[in-house]
Amino acid sequence: MARISSKPEDASVPIIDRESVAGFFKGRAKKVDQIGHVQAVIYQDKNPDLARQRDVAEKAKLLPLLNLRGIESVLDVGCGTGRWADVIVPRCGSYKGADFSQEFVDISSRRFGASSNVSFVRIAAEEISPATIGETFQVILSLGLFIYLNDDELVRAIRGYGSVADESCRILIREPVGIASRLTIKDHFSDELGQVYNAIYRTEDELMKVVLEELFPIGFRLKESGDVYEAALNNRLDTKQMWFLLEK
Repeated sequence: MARISSKPEDASVPIIDRESVAGFFKGRAKKVDQIGHVQAVIYQDKNPDLARQRDVAEKAKLLPLLNLRGIESVLDVGCGTGRWADVIVPRCGSYKGADFSQEFVDISSRRFGASSNVSFVRIAAEEISPATIGETFQVILSLGLFIYLNDDELVRAIRGYGSVADESCRILIREPVGIASRLTIKDHFSDELGQVYNAIYRTEDELMKVVLEELFPIGFRLKESGDVYEAALNNRLDTKQMWFLLEK
């Protein structure tokens, strides 16, 4: 197990193993029947009240930012168990959930059933492109998935978002960030989750540098950003949840 702090100017930064990440999400999917589809993806296995409070607070803060009018095409990257689909689907024109975990795609598909305006597809964020998705979107959600990507994968993912953005598009990113420095968690067994965990918590500046380098040249601008939770709901000392709204 290792907790490694680093800075962008370091000659090399640690990477995480994607197979280990995939195994982690297989384990999370197995817990859905036991702890529910919300708690399984908020990672507060021993504190269900906090999981519910975070779910409510996050949606109350971020849903109004999307300004959905019932007609938009929405791509939810890293859709997981459909936690956000619960509130997006009734408010949009069409919804596509994408996740690199086939187990999560299966869970979401069963939860929502067959529908003409709702679909779920197994695809990794860094594989998104016009060829793999086949349509463009007016709203793109990217909620808490960049921490599971290495730097080259992060660049490809953000570039992919831009490639499937409609002429007018909002991208909402919600991401845990390192407060003082970049923090990489490698092969850490979490007593809270009962699983081995791997993740990369980039700083706000580091994350936004990549986002803006990829999306500004194609017309996106950062409209707003902020913290997701009040202090009482953030029980981590070295990371916090932030949101970023981009528009073109």
